[in-house]
Amino acid sequence: MIKESEKKYSKTLDEKTRDIKSKILKYLTKKWNVELKEKENTINLYCKDKNTNEIIFKIVMELRFSWTTSEFPYATVTIPYRKKNLLQEDIPIFYIILNKYGTELLITTKEEILNSETITKDTVYTTNEKFYELPLNCFHKGFENLIEYIEIKLELNLDSEEETFDKFLYRCDNCEVISKIKYKKGLRCPICDIVIFN
Repeated sequence: MIKESEKKYSKTLDEKTRDIKSKILKYLTKKWNVELKEKENTINLYCKDKNTNEIIFKIVMELRFSWTTSEFPYATVTIPYRKKNLLQEDIPIFYIILNKYGTELLITTKEEILNSETITKDTVYTTNEKFYELPLNCFHKGFENLIEYIEIKLELNLDSEEETFDKFLYRCDNCEVISKIKYKKGLRCPICDIVIFN
């Protein structure tokens, strides 16, 4: 069997994960209106203000079949680089990884992912596939305090937007996209992933 450089969409796999992912939807509706949308064969949850119904943030989810216990079994977490296109919207985005049974989760922000290191590795399905690699401490674990975690991150995001004095517009030399950024050593362009500041 010839392996691809990226894992192809599996309808069977997607159908198996829908019931487990729906647990997250039910959990979030305690606080927000939640709209489920499918884009590029991926389920996205758009969480909205219960009063105005305006979109506040998005959640991208995946089910990790190799995670079968309560504790995540590795020191680092890899996320397929192809997921980058799901993290491009100009709204707060959270990324959730569920274990095989949907009983535990890890959650992080798009900023943590897009600013992380990248690696390539072989998988069961692919050869030399590109991944983001994040330390486990970049994630919050568990359903407990999930809503509180999201609210804190949203508040920090709002505060950072107000601190415009230490941000500036930067045009990437590689992809020529203009972004509002704050200086950070090793910062990568959120679009093309090239290192901006060494």
